[in-house]
Amino acid sequence: MAYIGKSPTGTGVRQRYYFTATGGETSLSGADDNSNTLVFSDGNYVDVSLNGIALVAGTDYNTSTANTIGGLAALSASDIVEILVYDIFTVADTVSSSAGGTFSGAITANSGLNVGTIKEATGTTTAMTIDSSGRVQIKQNATATVSAPASGALVLSGIPDWANKITLVTHDLSPDTTNGFIRTRFTVGGSPTTASIYKYTEARWVDTSSADVEDNGSGIAYIETSGFGNVANLQSYILTFYKVDDYIYKFNGTKYNQQFSSYYIAFSGSIETTAAVDGFSIICSTGNFDNGSARAFWE
Repeated sequence: MAYIGKSPTGTGVRQRYYFTATGGETSLSGADDNSNTLVFSDGNYVDVSLNGIALVAGTDYNTSTANTIGGLAALSASDIVEILVYDIFTVADTVSSSAGGTFSGAITANSGLNVGTIKEATGTTTAMTIDSSGRVQIKQNATATVSAPASGALVLSGIPDWANKITLVTHDLSPDTTNGFIRTRFTVGGSPTTASIYKYTEARWVDTSSADVEDNGSGIAYIETSGFGNVANLQSYILTFYKVDDYIYKFNGTKYNQQFSSYYIAFSGSIETTAAVDGFSIICSTGNFDNGSARAFWE
């Protein structure tokens, strides 16, 4: 049934109060005829009627005093005043469908959740996208490509401690000395690990006609790739590391020389660190880099 009178959108009747005047009253408060104490939190959500006739707020009465109907013309004995107090209906703890917001608790979607973009916690950087065919692209699982510096180590950082698979890719890394070796090390806590934790075997072509196997199974302080007696040793390799237990990684990979197409190395080995890996540090055994770049991926 429609309500005729105020249109208190989002409200419902909370309580009705009835006061029978004894004569002369200009305000009403406290207990009514049924011993219900008049209480309201907002005078805008109160209706008052006298003997069935609606009174006008601000003209026939006011609610300037808490829990009191004041400013009445003096009542006559036996006048009946009815007061309706409404609950102010508010939807608490909700997120706007149009403006968005933040869910602080877990969300369950039993009938499916349609998402095109997933961002990190601040909502500024895209972490994942899902296209119309359902293909997922992870945006933030790799460092940006880092170019080899003119001096010092080429450093890639930001690998999270949950990464179970880490792939290091280099492109045309070139030492500025002949027979230049390139050494790759994990970083832990931002510092390169230089203990004898890199246990691996290299199978490689020494030149265009002979091959050998180099065994570092007892451990060494880096993974090393060697070059020919030529400054233009553009070394490109892919090393993939798999976490098999806390701080234990198995890896394999390949390396080729852009300048000498017959030069090829295959790697296989194991690394055991003392804490979570967070990056790579790549250096020349002597001298510095004069070319190249690297990138790391993880999942």
